[in-house]
Amino acid sequence: MVNIKDIAKAAGVSISTVSYALNGVDKVNEKTRQRIIKIADEMNYIPNRAARTLKTKATDVVAIYLADFGGNFYGRLLDALKISLEKYHYEMIVCTGIKSHRFIPEQMVDAAVILDWKFSTEDILKYTKMGRKFVVLDREIESDRVGQVLVDNYSGVEQVLTRLTNTPSEKIYIISGPDNSFDNSQRLNHTIEWLDEHEHDYEIIPGKFTELSGYYAGKTLHEKYTGEPLKVISFNDEMAVGVYRYLLNTDLKVGQDILIAGFDNSELGQIVTPRLTSVGYEIELWSDMISDMLHDMLKNKPAKKLWLPVHLTEGGSLGTPK
Repeated sequence: MVNIKDIAKAAGVSISTVSYALNGVDKVNEKTRQRIIKIADEMNYIPNRAARTLKTKATDVVAIYLADFGGNFYGRLLDALKISLEKYHYEMIVCTGIKSHRFIPEQMVDAAVILDWKFSTEDILKYTKMGRKFVVLDREIESDRVGQVLVDNYSGVEQVLTRLTNTPSEKIYIISGPDNSFDNSQRLNHTIEWLDEHEHDYEIIPGKFTELSGYYAGKTLHEKYTGEPLKVISFNDEMAVGVYRYLLNTDLKVGQDILIAGFDNSELGQIVTPRLTSVGYEIELWSDMISDMLHDMLKNKPAKKLWLPVHLTEGGSLGTPK
């Protein structure tokens, strides 16, 4: 394997000059730098990342831990994170599964972003004691080495329910997500608190954040329908779209017989008819907040807890606003 000594010999310069040129240090004039880079390319030089890491204690790589890669949401988030991290010259690797956790204690990555309920809080705190740093998107942790960038679910729930309800004692149907989801737990708790405070009845229909579970929720709603419009809050758009899909085989219509709102304002909700009214947020802003916090923490600034603002985007699935 070619090393910088070989390049130095071929270029007729010192090893330190090659090192400066390849690492962008301004001690080398541009003409010499370009000549050295050209020679390195011709010799198929590959930088020894492991040796660099031992010297600088940095990899410029961030690990993104996800529970799975399914659904529209994860793709959007990863695309936005890639762009945001590039601002600081960080690359990212996307991980799932217990074995990939070893990248952290082995210092194969500089920091980690966690959106994975399978990654235990106990392990996160264990790794912080080794000096590792995290940004979590799916839990609240008190630690000076764990930053938090969380969706403002409370505001989202309040916006939906204020729009959805207009007379006392209305019954609200709640399509919930999986029990192990932090966002689902927050949305469910806030919804129940709000409905109790405003004296509304409610019924919970369990879901799994999947379109298929929403399809079965649609069947349940169809069975509950007695002639008056049913009011529904779905804790993500995929389940709401599943309701749409089920109702295609019935006489019931979204926006008239079934009034439903979702969360995430995804592309799926934007292509159904009528368009789904949904609580949304700027995923690019979220990714910028994450990458900015990571960069600050890696520069030894203190971790923070931030809330991602949300807003209700009107479609037609709740009917005409009154």
